[in-house]
Amino acid sequence: MSRHTHRWVAAVSFAVVTALLAPQSSHAQTRLSELVIDVPTEVEAGAEFVVSVKEVANERAATLFIDASYGPALLESDFVDGSARFVVPGIDVAGIARLDVSAGSVRQTLTLRVLPGAAADPLAVYVGPRTIVADGEDRSMVVVVPTDRFGNPTVDGTEVDITITRPDDSTDVERHRTDGLLAFSRLFSGTQVGRTYVAVSVGTASGPRRSVIEVAGLAEPFELEFEGPAPRADGATLFEVRTGRLVDVFGNQLPDGVVVTLDLRSPGHPLRRRVWAPIIDGHATFVVETPREPMRLDLVASTGGARSASLRLDVPAALTDVPVRIATVDGRWDVVIGRVVGLDGAYVPDGTIAELTIADTLVEIPLENGLGRVLVDQPSNTDAVDRVSVVVLGVSSDSVTWEQR
Repeated sequence: MSRHTHRWVAAVSFAVVTALLAPQSSHAQTRLSELVIDVPTEVEAGAEFVVSVKEVANERAATLFIDASYGPALLESDFVDGSARFVVPGIDVAGIARLDVSAGSVRQTLTLRVLPGAAADPLAVYVGPRTIVADGEDRSMVVVVPTDRFGNPTVDGTEVDITITRPDDSTDVERHRTDGLLAFSRLFSGTQVGRTYVAVSVGTASGPRRSVIEVAGLAEPFELEFEGPAPRADGATLFEVRTGRLVDVFGNQLPDGVVVTLDLRSPGHPLRRRVWAPIIDGHATFVVETPREPMRLDLVASTGGARSASLRLDVPAALTDVPVRIATVDGRWDVVIGRVVGLDGAYVPDGTIAELTIADTLVEIPLENGLGRVLVDQPSNTDAVDRVSVVVLGVSSDSVTWEQR
């Protein structure tokens, strides 16, 4: 019987090498000058095994020293009826364990091959990148690292089943074999946006479900839409321009948050303006401020290299006339502009600029409640009276009323 019983615990190591024992038998007997040792050639990680030592010489006890990946263990057993028996409760680490058996002055070293067990829950599953383009060409990758209950990677050639469920609920099952720790699969995108799910199994073991989001690719050419009456050129009114539904070549709607740019130009005018808007529910809606004078606008939107057809808008004048009165007071001109009202009968927005030109001199007058007023020195040249004009929002005054005070 054993004098002492010790539990030997090992750590993770996946090195699997060939034991230096006879390949025709699961056990080997090694005859020493005084000892015969019976030990298995290989065991599964965590499995109990027995080492027996038969005495030839007259020794009282034998010692078994085990050196494995996680560290050493020392066991001792008395000889009873000519043999000593060591019950090893299991080695958790796959790899090579060295067994040193000694009795008296005789010592012999053997090796034991520790094999990984069957794959156990949970399987380690890695997927990335987690977002790909649904163009049939982009790809992600699935990597599976199956291990046994002690964390030892399973033997090369372990079969791994990978189940892929597409956004249209179609399912593909692929079988791969591990090689150098892991099994992997290239996950190519489909042509429909949505979430693709990945599930894996090895025998009865499985792991967490992973997913990849398939998103739309670049937009196809699209249209711009404008609804409602044409805005008036008051420099303050806002109007909306909306894209048509933005889709890729497969008809997939572009995701929310993609930015679309709207460029505004006017033929023969220096106006250059750019507005940005995000896609929301397949459309981008731009809020645009009207120009300060009547003109024709050409609007073109773009995103990701795709452009819309040009949308042309004619922006008419916001008013029809600009009343102007000028009174001569002590050698100065008292210029009163307004009240200036729009076509809807309301004052033009406060802050609207009236451009007063006298001969070659320009004076800018901000309007408040449709009125503007300024005192200017009377010009010395006599023809200045005929060279007075006022322009508000691109509309010129038809005439000037003169007064004497």
